[in-house]
Amino acid sequence: NGVLIKYQGKDSHVIIPDGIRHISAAFSGNETLTSVTMGDSVITVGTSAFSGCQYLISVEFGKNVKLIDEYAFASCYTLVSGELPDSLEQVGSSAFYDCYSINAIKLGKSVKKIDQSAFESCSSMKTIDIPVSLTVIDQYAFSNCMSLIMVFYGGTEEQFKAITFDGDSSSNFRLKDAIKIYGENSNENVPVAAPNPSEGDSSEEGIIIQ
Repeated sequence: NGVLIKYQGKDSHVIIPDGIRHISAAFSGNETLTSVTMGDSVITVGTSAFSGCQYLISVEFGKNVKLIDEYAFASCYTLVSGELPDSLEQVGSSAFYDCYSINAIKLGKSVKKIDQSAFESCSSMKTIDIPVSLTVIDQYAFSNCMSLIMVFYGGTEEQFKAITFDGDSSSNFRLKDAIKIYGENSNENVPVAAPNPSEGDSSEEGIIIQ
């Protein structure tokens, strides 16, 4: 079925091999992982897949990831890479909760919905790039993002105002109050921190597939 159900290795850099379609909570709480490279076969990063990986710094997503599910990267305190693939359609609840080292997010071109608390307490995030495809932002998605000052939006001001803020819209006041820069190339010269994979051990060993 192409489901990665468990990882038993101790390498600092892990390569998710082609053929894996879904990553379950295989890496949750891993204390040696610093970087991950996903193959293009990965479609979903499942619930708590990498939650609590306190030393995870960077993730290189494949080209076909459509869903980053709830708590997938929650409490990855050292994660700084925030560039998400153009294939991504939904960011699940608390997916990046308390990832307080991320300083910028690029959502890609296809995201339609950001679920509740998806980026809550990403307290170092200063900028976010939002595509015109986005239609729904759930409550608390950007709660406690106290450093957020600038939004790059791919469409017009009218299109941004048409985005639905579900639930308690005041919980996303930082996003609403941030400076907005509109237009398809609004973020053209704004980099997202993405360090190179660790130079330490790199392997596909220890991966268990169902």
